[in-house]
Parts: sequence; C-alpha cells; structure tokens
Amino acid sequence: MWRQLSPDVRADLQQKLTGLYERSGDAEAFDALEHDKQQSLLIFVRRLNHLQLWGVVRRVENVYGTGGVGMNFIAWPFISTALSGRRDFTRLFAKHRGSLNGFRERRRECVALHFLHEDDRREYRWSVHFDLHNPLSSPSSAWRHLLYENLRSFNPDWRIISHKISTV
Repeated sequence: MWRQLSPDVRADLQQKLTGLYERSGDAEAFDALEHDKQQSLLIFVRRLNHLQLWGVVRRVENVYGTGGVGMNFIAWPFISTALSGRRDFTRLFAKHRGSLNGFRERRRECVALHFLHEDDRREYRWSVHFDLHNPLSSPSSAWRHLLYENLRSFNPDWRIISHKISTV
C-alpha cells in the first residue's frame, strides 16, 4: 500500500512512522497497519494538512479506525502555542479527566477535531480524535454529542468519518 500513496503523502509521513509497532521504517510501518488504521491515518494527514497542523506531529505512536477514529502521537513542543493561537480551536470543554490540556475545533458542526495532551510531563504525548457531533457548534449538536458519544458510547469508524468529512 505504501507504494500506492502519492509522493506528497509519503513525504508527509516521512520519519513520522518509524518505530510504530516496532517497525524500522515508515513504509514497513504503514504496510503493517490494518486497513482501517491506514485509512484513519490518511484522513488525519489530509485534515491536519488542510488546517496546516500536520507539522505539530513529530512521531505517530498509535492509530485507530474502529471504535472511533484517533491517533496518539508525540508532538513538537510548539503544539500548544500553535493551537491556542488559532481562532478555530478553543480550550473550552476540551480537557478530559487524566489530561493536562485539550483543544476542540470550534465551528464545525460534525467531525470536529479534539486534541488532548496526555498526563505525561516528560514528553509531548498527545492524542487527537474526531468527535462526530461537535458540542461547541450548537445546542442541538451538543445534545447529539451527549446522547450518541457519551451516553450510548457510539464511536464512528473511519468510513463514517471519511463520508462525513467529504459531505461537509
């Protein structure tokens, strides 16, 4: 699958996958990922590049595409500054229990990014996932977020996220 990626995507992933699942190189690590994880990673590359935030990712540590779409990563030290300086992200209701900090995307009604700084002061360990319904965009979206993602524990897979991103 690595060879099928565009040169731009391969360049974006360069040096970010080495060591993922104990693989020695980016191509080997990508090819070792299950299909759902490959697709989730590609969604993050596209979305974070679109927002000019892919550069905050130093090294990918984990990717998931079923039971939610997310990624754990080591960030560069400037990540908090980069996110707090943006009008499209806020710290409001973004921190979770066990996290040091968090940022939510503000204006997107669905498939909004949610960054969390994990409680590890030694490294810049972060995670990012997609919230299907953004609790900050409107009262009805907040209700859907609470109902589906909190009370019913519904976590969309990469297919749902990919479809929703393409229709927004």
